[in-house]
Amino acid sequence: MNNYTPQILEYQVIDGVKTKVRESCSNLGDALYLNDSLRLHASGREINLHNIHSDDLWEQPIICPGIPNKAWQSKNRILLTTNTEHFHAWGYLGPAIIIDMDAGKIIRQIKGSEGKPLSNGMFIIGLEGYGIFKSWLYNQDGEKVQKWNSYGHYVVDTSDNIRVIEQDRSIPTQSHVVKLHMDGSIEKGAKLTTYNASEPILMPNNDIIFENSGILRIVDSDVKEITRYQLLDIDHDRAWLFTSNIKLIGKNHLLVNIFERSHGNSSPITYKTHQWLLKLK
Repeated sequence: MNNYTPQILEYQVIDGVKTKVRESCSNLGDALYLNDSLRLHASGREINLHNIHSDDLWEQPIICPGIPNKAWQSKNRILLTTNTEHFHAWGYLGPAIIIDMDAGKIIRQIKGSEGKPLSNGMFIIGLEGYGIFKSWLYNQDGEKVQKWNSYGHYVVDTSDNIRVIEQDRSIPTQSHVVKLHMDGSIEKGAKLTTYNASEPILMPNNDIIFENSGILRIVDSDVKEITRYQLLDIDHDRAWLFTSNIKLIGKNHLLVNIFERSHGNSSPITYKTHQWLLKLK
């Protein structure tokens, strides 16, 4: 699919509803799934690797430096981000760790809030805030092998090409959809309307789909915009009140949720959910 023509099949507005975002797996007694057969089970700061039969695969649990949050697997390595128990200058951001799955031990403690796996045990991880707007590439030995002055929602395809929907938290935004090259250079593509963008969906042909302040946007592997479809008219000065998520259903149906937060001093905070079911033709 290259030339998309979105078609609205359904639209509804739901008052007072917002999808909850999981803060950490251990807060809910939940598990972090690495694939169909492996998961990390957390109990407080302790994690253990389980198979589909819930057998412990490590001789003893790993003690994390924070509360387990999100995890990604590449070959026999795991990247795990954590939260802290108490609020601090970086919010609830805790240390991130790289784990040797075979040995069941931490090989590197690093700093970062969002990541994605590449092949051969490599990971990209990034951090934004307090003058930092960076991404780093780590290899299987936990060594930092590259860095870029970019950060946001990462998209990594099967060829290890890295694209980023940047999130600079600035008004007006200077964020773009960019491609990170292995020599440390950055190729800028489509400019964002505001920094408010949903987590993207990677399509089989390597196009990416995301929502950006009321606009459904589709960008190709060369970071060029190929489709731009407005769903909701959002004033740029009010964009901070809106968040979103999107979900691919089947091969060509898309569910888009845009959450509009109440503005003012009213308590409790309420949300209006704008929801579309689209068909991509």
